[in-house]
Amino acid sequence: MDELTRRRLLGGVSGILGATAGCQSLGGAAEDTSQTGPQDGVPGGEIYVRASPSELPDAPSSPSFGVTGTGVYEFREQGDGWRHVRHGSPDRRVPRIDAAEAAVGASPTSRPLISNGDRTVYVDPNGGDDTAAGTRSDPLATIQQAVSRVPIYLRHQYTIDLATVPETPVAYDEDVLVPAVVGTGMAGREEEAAGPGPFLNLVIRGEPGNPSAVDVGSIMFGNVLGTAAGNLYHVRISRDSPYDDEGYGLSAYGDGELKLYDIRFTDGPTNGVLIYGARTKASLVDFGEDNVAIGLKAKRHASVIMHQSQGVLESDAFRATGNSLISVVRNSQVTGSPMYNTLRGGLIFDDELDSWVGLAGNANVTSGEADQQTDSPADNSTEGSGNRSVDVYRDHPDDKSIGDIWYVDGSGEASEGFYGQVEDGPVKIG
Repeated sequence: MDELTRRRLLGGVSGILGATAGCQSLGGAAEDTSQTGPQDGVPGGEIYVRASPSELPDAPSSPSFGVTGTGVYEFREQGDGWRHVRHGSPDRRVPRIDAAEAAVGASPTSRPLISNGDRTVYVDPNGGDDTAAGTRSDPLATIQQAVSRVPIYLRHQYTIDLATVPETPVAYDEDVLVPAVVGTGMAGREEEAAGPGPFLNLVIRGEPGNPSAVDVGSIMFGNVLGTAAGNLYHVRISRDSPYDDEGYGLSAYGDGELKLYDIRFTDGPTNGVLIYGARTKASLVDFGEDNVAIGLKAKRHASVIMHQSQGVLESDAFRATGNSLISVVRNSQVTGSPMYNTLRGGLIFDDELDSWVGLAGNANVTSGEADQQTDSPADNSTEGSGNRSVDVYRDHPDDKSIGDIWYVDGSGEASEGFYGQVEDGPVKIG
């Protein structure tokens, strides 16, 4: 159809709708639209106005168009009867994508738009095929193909199983880039919960209890938005990511959430974990014995909880920079030289010592200096390091003097954060 014909057609449709607006509705209110006959103005055919597609004539002239209460339809001799014109021009239609059609691989883009249910995609680097269905009996070959099928709007749990053959250790020679995901509730169901929980939407997992059974080159998480979290379980990382110049094997960018559990590092990566702006909980991370230089680096307003991790680092065990927070909790057996390094507003909390590093400026605290700290702020300062610890309270204390600083953990009535005592009472810092 040429441009002139298209313009005449659109003009004819507009004229019909305008002329009938005052005396009828497309749903058939004031006048019986089923009796509205063919309209002039379409070269070689007609425009029919009907209440529903079922009332359109069986064999009209070609081409003809039907305006109904559910949309516009086109009839051509070479076609299969009346066809719904959904989007675009009549000769260049763009398929409409709705939730019922948005299954894995169904979108015209490489990623589906919406999840319709929980799904597990299986991957086998040796016996899989990236054109496969991703089922246990027909697995994919690469992790990157599996994450490329994660729906953009994820309302259910999407699990990528990397240990399809758990009795055989597997190696994925890949540098995986996990794309952004928007997550909301309907996943992470718990037996005692009143309804679905908004978490555990995206899970990438190796073999539970044996992360050395699944080796991956490197993994970078782009971002996870909304109420859900990205999750990486039971894998071993073996080299630096090529997607930035930071030199880390495992990294996360953006302001979304990420959970790491049971992760190990070989001696391949330069550094361990980089969290750039994201919120992360990392449990059972094993950096190995002198495998990597820096264990965990939090950068640009990142917030990280390190829980029950271990390893001996060649350089910083924990580095917080750019107003980032790191909390080292629950018997983490990680050591480095220095143990804690804070730069440009970074803060590190030691759960065992109940103290913060970096309150008075940049700090560089060795393992020995950290072990010598006590609960008293006056005794905890490390001369020349800029380190100062503060007391942690449930609510504001009553015995503070002007100039004193303390931290409220948020479990009481006062909101979490640092506070300083001034003449008029406690004031939140920052």
